[in-house]
Amino acid sequence: GKSEFQAGFTKLAARKGVKSIAILASDTEGTLVWADMSRNAARRLGVQIVYDQKYPYNSIDFSSIMRAIDATRPESVYIAAYAPETSAILHVMEELGIGDDYKLFGGRLIGLQAGPLLQSLGERVNGIVNFNTYVPDLEFKGTKSFFETYRSRAKKAGIDVLGLYVAPFAFAQGQVLEQAVNGTKSLDGATLAKYMHQSEFDTIVGKFRFGPTGEWTEGRVLVTQFQGVKGNDLEQFERAGTQVILEPEAYATGELIMPYGK
Repeated sequence: GKSEFQAGFTKLAARKGVKSIAILASDTEGTLVWADMSRNAARRLGVQIVYDQKYPYNSIDFSSIMRAIDATRPESVYIAAYAPETSAILHVMEELGIGDDYKLFGGRLIGLQAGPLLQSLGERVNGIVNFNTYVPDLEFKGTKSFFETYRSRAKKAGIDVLGLYVAPFAFAQGQVLEQAVNGTKSLDGATLAKYMHQSEFDTIVGKFRFGPTGEWTEGRVLVTQFQGVKGNDLEQFERAGTQVILEPEAYATGELIMPYGK
C-alpha cells in the first residue's frame, strides 16, 4: 500500500544504522502525503526527526532552507520535490558546499527518473538515493525488446528517450488486460475485475498478483542509488549499474555507498 510505497528510503536508513532524518516537502497534496509516510516510518523505526518543513510549490530559491537543514546536522535527508525544485535544490547544495557528510540523501526527487534532468545534471546525481519504478538492473520477459522499440520511436517523437518511469508500466497495463480478456473470453468489466483479483500476471515488469484493494500483493517500489555516473551521456542510464537497487532487499543489485559525498 501507500506506506510501503514511500517508506523504502527510511527503511534503508534504519537498516544502515542512520539515527536522524530531515524531512522537506513541496506544499502539494501528493508530496505532503509522501513526506507523511516517511515521517511515520521514521517514528516507527526509531529514526529521530531533526527537521520537518514544507515549502511553497515551484520554489526556486532553496539557500536558506538547505542551510537550515544542514544546521541540524542530519544523518539523512528526505526530500519530496518536483523536477524543477529537484534541480534547484541540487544546484544550491553544490553552491553552498553542503551534504557530503549526509549518510543518505534523496527520497522522492521527481525528475531523476527521466532523461532531460539526468542529462542536464550529469555527475551531480551520483550518490543520490531515490525512489524508482523501473531501472535496467531489472530484466523480465520481453523487457529488452520493449525498450528497443520504445526508444527508436521516442527519438523520432521527441519525448523522453529513456522511458524507464512510466512506459514499461503503461505497456504492462495492456498486457494485464490482454491476459484477462484471453483468460475469461469476455469484455465484461465485472468478469475481468474478478479474474484480475484471482490471477497471476506475467509482464515486462515481472510477475505479480493484485490484492483485494487493487494493490500488488507484494510491493516493489524501488529505492536506488546513482553510482558511477560519468559526464552527461544519456546512454549510460540505459545500462545496468548506474542505478543500483537497494530496496526491496530481495531485488538488491549492489551495496549502498555512504556517505553521500563519497
